[in-house]
Amino acid sequence: MDREEIKLLERVFGDGYRKAEDKLGFMRLSGIPMEMALDGRPACKLVMVKVSDTFTVGSAGPGFGSRDLVYHPFPGEMVTSETALEFIFVHGDGTETYTLAQLLAIRDRRDRP
Repeated sequence: MDREEIKLLERVFGDGYRKAEDKLGFMRLSGIPMEMALDGRPACKLVMVKVSDTFTVGSAGPGFGSRDLVYHPFPGEMVTSETALEFIFVHGDGTETYTLAQLLAIRDRRDRP
């Protein structure tokens, strides 16, 4: 999957997760593991899902011959947004944070014969 596909998946997953009345059921349907044991490390359990949005509303750069920044606010149609997901797992030695792309890769490796 390329970066654009992952960004789209994260946005759609984030939207669905926010709207889901049964968050645990949503996770199970999506195939996100609730528990994992990887590479001989202690088994870890999913305890938190973090969904965050970032909006880019302008750009700034150095001015010509000056230390002042030149600021360009974007008109409404140029504002972009990006959703980021973090899945936080705990185990006996601490915590692990995974992205959606990482968890999908782990899931896909497990599904192969």
